Amino acid sequence: MSNIAEGFERQHVPEKLQFYNVAHASTAEVRSLTYVIEDNYPQLKAAAIDLRQQAMTTGQLVGGLIRSTESRKTKLASLLSPLFTLLSALFSF
Repeated sequence: MSNIAEGFERQHVPEKLQFYNVAHASTAEVRSLTYVIEDNYPQLKAAAIDLRQQAMTTGQLVGGLIRSTESRKTKLASLLSPLFTLLSALFSF
C-alpha cells in the first residue's frame, strides 16, 4: 500500500511504474509466504489459502494499475510526438 501511495505522488511516469512494480512484486512475496504458513502450520491452512487468494486479487489490481499507467505514458508520447516534430522543424535552420 505504501509503495502504491508513494508512486501515485510521483510526477514522472517511470518513477510511478517503479513503485507500482515493487508493490506488485510484494504481492508475490505474500503469496509465497502463505505456502510457508500452510506447510508449517496446518491449523492455519484455511487462513493461508484465503490470504493467498487476497494477495492474488491485489496483484491483479496492481497489474491493472501498471498497465493503465503504461497506456497513459504511450498515449502521451504519441500526442507529444507531432509537437516535438513541429518544434524541431521550426527551430532547425
